[in-house]
Amino acid sequence: MTTMPGRDPKLALDSADSFRSLAGRFVSSIRMHVNYAWQDALADLGGLVASATNLTLAVEIYLKTLYILLGLQVPHTHNLLRLFSGLPREVQEALTHDYDAQECPSPEIACGITLQLSTRPLTSDDPHPEERPDHSLVAILGRNKDAFETWRYLYERADQRVSTFEYEFRWLDNAAAVFRARALSLLG
Repeated sequence: MTTMPGRDPKLALDSADSFRSLAGRFVSSIRMHVNYAWQDALADLGGLVASATNLTLAVEIYLKTLYILLGLQVPHTHNLLRLFSGLPREVQEALTHDYDAQECPSPEIACGITLQLSTRPLTSDDPHPEERPDHSLVAILGRNKDAFETWRYLYERADQRVSTFEYEFRWLDNAAAVFRARALSLLG
């Protein structure tokens, strides 16, 4: 293994673990049934924002840890899909395989929360969030490619139009678990 000079993969891994753990506190505090999770999230909007920010940052750092451990130049981006796509093809395939092998929850278990914001009251004419049936790794990373920047600046996004934000915590955490496991195997 040739690590990226001047970068500490162990510190990166520890940092990602801490951000993931912070995110997990909010997720574990909400009821997981689809009919109640959003209610609990609305009761703690700051916790929702912090959790989404921390989990997407953890995913980013796990990916960057893989770059370090593979001896690759670490891109200066928060874009999760771009980071994943920059890994060697065989690493992408292995990560995708491991992600696909994870257990899918039953339909009544919440896997994410959709938040719509506007400075005006929502009406029945406003767009409704779309169903997201594709939970493949590439789809999740694509939909959440800029989630770190989106969620950390959420307070700047409210205006007259309706803005929709998704926090796909279950799928992002699955990705984090797979990236972490691969980094640990490379770390030795």
